[in-house]
Amino acid sequence: MIGKIITTCILGLAITVNFSLGVFAQSKQSLQKLTDGDYFYGQSSAVDRNGVRYVILRKTGLTVIGRDYRYKSSDDWECFRGRINGNSIVDVTAGSEIFFKRTGRSRWEFGASEPKDLNKFYRLQFNQIPANAKSGFLSCIEVFKNRK
Repeated sequence: MIGKIITTCILGLAITVNFSLGVFAQSKQSLQKLTDGDYFYGQSSAVDRNGVRYVILRKTGLTVIGRDYRYKSSDDWECFRGRINGNSIVDVTAGSEIFFKRTGRSRWEFGASEPKDLNKFYRLQFNQIPANAKSGFLSCIEVFKNRK
């Protein structure tokens, strides 16, 4: 009986440690070493924390285009393009859409932005991105695809 309890405890501990190491390794894998594709990062390992910062990006070589936003905040977001350096995005150009109420039109304005350090971010599953954030991300891709 005691042997069975000890075996169960050891097995449970081994599974927990193995799972934890997998999550830790996933969140610490360098952006630079990832294959080209779409990725989702967050300051939290949960995808729906109010006020938490998230980054969705498309990696092509050492270039990324993406969207940086805070969950449940319609005002705190930006589209960006930059170059990967390790686990950071440098030489960042940010774009934001400016709406004109009087005419109902908008235009994009671009400028330099701060580097984005993803060292303390968790890599999340891309299919967990909220629908409105994903549509915003796709808009960012289009904006920068058409900009040299």
